[in-house]
Amino acid sequence: ITGRGCHYNCTFCFNHALKKLYEGKGCYLRRRTVGNVIKELLKVKKKFKIKRIDFLDDTFIYDFENWLKPFLKEYSNKIGLPFTCSVRPNIVTKEMADMLKKSDCHSVKMGIESGNEFLNNKVLGRNLTNEQILKAGKLLKEAGLKIETFTMIGIPGGSTDTALESLRLNIALKSD
Repeated sequence: ITGRGCHYNCTFCFNHALKKLYEGKGCYLRRRTVGNVIKELLKVKKKFKIKRIDFLDDTFIYDFENWLKPFLKEYSNKIGLPFTCSVRPNIVTKEMADMLKKSDCHSVKMGIESGNEFLNNKVLGRNLTNEQILKAGKLLKEAGLKIETFTMIGIPGGSTDTALESLRLNIALKSD
C-alpha cells in the first residue's frame, strides 16, 4: 500500500468511516513518497525473492503527474517486477495506460459495481457513466493490459435485469 484513503465517496465503501475516524487528527488522505515506497520494495524483493507485486491502494493511479509518473519511472529502473493495481475509470488516460504497461503492470482491477447507471450513481454514489468505464477499458486493452472487474449483485433496488446489465457491460468491456 502506497497510500491511505480515497478521494471519492462511494456509499458501500469503508472510507467514510475512516474519514470520521481522522476528523480533527490531520489529513485522512496520505500518500507515501516515491522514494519511501521504492526503498521498502527493494528490501522486500531482496528478503523474500518475490515475483510479483499487488498494489492494494484504493486509488493507486490518482495524481498521475506528481506521484504515479515519477513512481513508475523509479519502479521500472529499480524494481522491475510484474504488478497489478486498482484503477478508477474516470481518471484513466492513454498516457497512463501506456506507462503502466511499460512499467511491467500486467493487469488492473476496476470497480464496475453495476452496469445500471441509476444504481451506480444514485445508490452506490460512484459518479461514473458506462461510457467512462468503456473508454477506460478500451485504453487499458489497447495498452495490452488485462482487466479484472468488481461487480456487485443484489444491490438494493437491483433486479435480475440490472444484474444482466452488469454482465453485458463486462462483456462489452472485454473483462478478463
